[in-house]
Amino acid sequence: MDTYLLPFSCDDAFDGDRLAEIHERIDSIEYTHQICEEIIAGKEQDELTMQILNDSVNTKVSAAEEAYVSQYWEARKAECRKRLGDCPFGYHTVMYAKRYHRLLVLEAPDIILANEARSLASALVLFRWCKKYEYVDNSVRQHYDRLEQMSEEELDELHRPRKNANSRKSMVSLFVYLILKQHSDSEHPLKQQEILSYLAEEPYEIVVERKALSRVIQNLKSSQLGIYTDKHRGSWFMGGDA
Repeated sequence: MDTYLLPFSCDDAFDGDRLAEIHERIDSIEYTHQICEEIIAGKEQDELTMQILNDSVNTKVSAAEEAYVSQYWEARKAECRKRLGDCPFGYHTVMYAKRYHRLLVLEAPDIILANEARSLASALVLFRWCKKYEYVDNSVRQHYDRLEQMSEEELDELHRPRKNANSRKSMVSLFVYLILKQHSDSEHPLKQQEILSYLAEEPYEIVVERKALSRVIQNLKSSQLGIYTDKHRGSWFMGGDA
């Protein structure tokens, strides 16, 4: 457990008060941008929110301060790599373990402990299996935020099969190529049933016969687009940015 719970030795090299003050201004700037986006979208703001906007609109963070914060996080991540190896989610695992341990010490309510335990379990799974990750733009986060706020009826309507689900079959070759490129590699080939499952889900929503899929895969394989197949393992993408 010491691997996860030991304090970061690199923290002694940084000014904690300065970091907290910079982070506070960064959060203030982000919140200001959020308010401005809502105003542009036509959403009315209450008096308190407008006061916060007026007080924060001139808040700035210098390039030197941004570099200082970046050096701090990089030092922490480097220390995690020494402890756990070069895994993308090593730092997340350490931080969730520290938070969960802290809540246990504070004897937090069971519901809070359960939520934090789920986050720690997710981090441990990603730590064990994730090879790389990348950030998505804010529109993706907003999409999932909207899904979380939907009622059961709205979610049912959203996922109900559409009448014209097969009207885009002329694009099935492109969809199969995208699925293989996004979800497969030489170590993780996709079986035909897995490809059919991806095709049936959003954003593709297409029902394809297995024989038709076999023809599509063979055409992609012969088109020099970096698609490879094996009758036992499945199909996978291994090529350049075609």
